[in-house]
Amino acid sequence: MIKGNVSGDTNLRVGINANGQLNWGPGNAVFDTDLYRNSAGQLKTDGTLQVVTSIGVSQAPPTAGFAASLSAADAFGLQIQNSAANPNNPLIKLQTGSSGTDNVLKVSVNGDAHSRFVQTAAGVLSWGTGAAATDTNLYRNGVGQLRTDTDVFAQTITATGYAGSTTAATRYVGGTTSGAPTSGTFNAGDFIIDQTGVLWICTATGSPGTWVNGQNNFNAISPLTATGDLIYESAPGTASRLPGNATVTPMQLTSTGSGSAALSPSWQRRFDWMPYDHGLITWSFDPATINATAIIPVAGQVNLIKLHVPAATTVTNVLFSISTAGSGLTSGQNFAALYNSAGSLLSATADQSSVWNSTGVKVMPLSAAQAVIAGDYYLAFYSNGTTLPTLRAGGNAASIANANLSLANSRFATADTGRTTAMPATLAAFAATAISWFGALS
Repeated sequence: MIKGNVSGDTNLRVGINANGQLNWGPGNAVFDTDLYRNSAGQLKTDGTLQVVTSIGVSQAPPTAGFAASLSAADAFGLQIQNSAANPNNPLIKLQTGSSGTDNVLKVSVNGDAHSRFVQTAAGVLSWGTGAAATDTNLYRNGVGQLRTDTDVFAQTITATGYAGSTTAATRYVGGTTSGAPTSGTFNAGDFIIDQTGVLWICTATGSPGTWVNGQNNFNAISPLTATGDLIYESAPGTASRLPGNATVTPMQLTSTGSGSAALSPSWQRRFDWMPYDHGLITWSFDPATINATAIIPVAGQVNLIKLHVPAATTVTNVLFSISTAGSGLTSGQNFAALYNSAGSLLSATADQSSVWNSTGVKVMPLSAAQAVIAGDYYLAFYSNGTTLPTLRAGGNAASIANANLSLANSRFATADTGRTTAMPATLAAFAATAISWFGALS
């Protein structure tokens, strides 16, 4: 009905048919673009349609892009259907030109302050309530790995094993307050952990199936029968029981080799004398090896003996031995004490001026008994008076007693000077001493 072209064209550039169809062409070939009524309320083109700015469906167009507003009777806001001839072609491709952290999809409900679902270009999926920022996610952590930074709740979690594995599938199926499940249907290999910390394993499929206590299963094959028992391999693949040390004497575990393989282990008392043989917690050395004496060299100077405490215990007393009594000791200015490895005072004795004026082993109670853990501690003491007491010691050679030790780690040392009526709260820097004092704790 209506046709148009430019002078010199060999074909029409525009035409309108009687049915209202619009047609366009380049002017040097037949029409190749059209727009027409397809049915009631529908426009159609047999080619493609490009919109430069935006499209609005049942609403005003947005500033850019596509927007649709649905009524209650509408089935879809956007429907995309692939053809059977190209089943592998993507229905939707979301692409950003910036980075993987860019959002490519957001979903929210009208009135929400935030998105309820977000997908980034890297495939990170995030969920939220719509009232606040997303708080739940799921994303690729590595090859074949999915990860979430929050919790996962599932009816069951099934592990089928690695590819090529002969391991049967197993499922963690939750927990009970106590004991195996009493209802529900479960498969062999399912397991739960009850709220008392016991593992239960389903060995036969059923409702609720057959369940065994994982701990009892171990006990059934374990040779251990009493507290303190040890387990060892008496033959390849054979577990055997070594009863625990039931005596009141500390023992050590020994195993005598036959030249090719170790024989069964056994408990053996130490052949040398130990502090516990004397009713002591620890000592600086075996008192049977004492071969020297030494007078406390400087009045008011703190002398130190480093002691190893082998296990947690309570220290009530500090001990040393006096070979020559002191005389003219100043009342209220003679003390011993216990320090920790950091040099902090734990507890001191009462004044010892009326104790150190006689010879013998001196058991000196601390003002407060000290609960200690395994570690290093210092027995400290100083004296003031006319003639200071002489104590029993080992060889008096600092280069031997403190061999290969730094000053801070010395076994025998001196620290503060000028002490009178109280031990220092914290020990000062150490100085080497040539005297290896005998000292002990009980």
